[in-house]
Formats: sequence, C-alpha cells, structure tokens
Amino acid sequence: MYISVRKYRLRRSAVEVREAVTTGLVPILKASPGFRAHWTIDCSDGDVAAISIFDTEANSSAATDRTLAWATAHIRELVELPPDAMFGGEAHQSA
Repeated sequence: MYISVRKYRLRRSAVEVREAVTTGLVPILKASPGFRAHWTIDCSDGDVAAISIFDTEANSSAATDRTLAWATAHIRELVELPPDAMFGGEAHQSA
C-alpha cells in the first residue's frame, strides 16, 4: 500500500471544504486504479488533512496529479495551495 497525506490551510470553513471534497473529489478517487481509502479530517486548528491510500506508488502518484488539478479548479478559494504533503509506502496497521 502507498499512502499520501496532505495538509491544507483553510481560507474558509472546514465544512465547505469537506462537502466539496466529498461530492467532487472522492468520486474521482474511487474511480482511480488501485484506490483503497480516503479520509478528510478537520484538524481544528485552521487546517484540514486528507489521507489517501492506493495499492501502488504509481497509482498514488497519478491520483495525486488528479487531486491537485481538481483542487486548483474547485477549491483554491477555500484553501491555500499547494498543500503540505507527505508520501510513503508499506503501511502497517496495529489495533
């Protein structure tokens, strides 16, 4: 698995960003090859984090390109772009 984490600085409310992402970006991500999961998190400090999981680095990278294009076209007035971003492979889960 390959994970990307992005942190966006809000210009407007987290609710507006979450609604735009849920209705606009998430369907695009779900249709992307290798999609596993996506979360949008209100960090309560004026930021929103987005976590996406894909099966390979190549699929994650392609989705990152689509995500940035979508964000530029649809939410640039809601958040500061580009986001801070981290990427990594081989996630391990413990419960």
